[in-house]
Amino acid sequence: MVGFLFRQFLQHRSRIILGRLLRDLRVRMAGRRRRNRRVLESLEAWEAAAVVMEERNRNIREELRRQFALNSLANLLVHDRLVEVENDPLMRDAFRRTNGQDLNLQEIFCINPPQPFLGHRRRRR
Repeated sequence: MVGFLFRQFLQHRSRIILGRLLRDLRVRMAGRRRRNRRVLESLEAWEAAAVVMEERNRNIREELRRQFALNSLANLLVHDRLVEVENDPLMRDAFRRTNGQDLNLQEIFCINPPQPFLGHRRRRR
């Protein structure tokens, strides 16, 4: 009789211990699942941010290429116009006459100094 009671007591205790271990295992697994889910969600967010950043970088690169092409065309246009001006006989004569006078900007400003703009004065009441 004592052995029967002792066996029932141990079986009950082992069920409690086993149940507690299983519950702890379930809690640990649920925590891991939550962590894994959060990691996957953050990974998806990072991937979406990476896609946006790549798109922005692509747009910036295209804009830089376009600006470079426009600057190259503008430089060619300016160079062509300068060549036209240098080859124009009237402009060449005007340059020779100007260089013959030995004019520089400092002398021009000393002869005709710029006047300060005083603006409209307000009357005091």
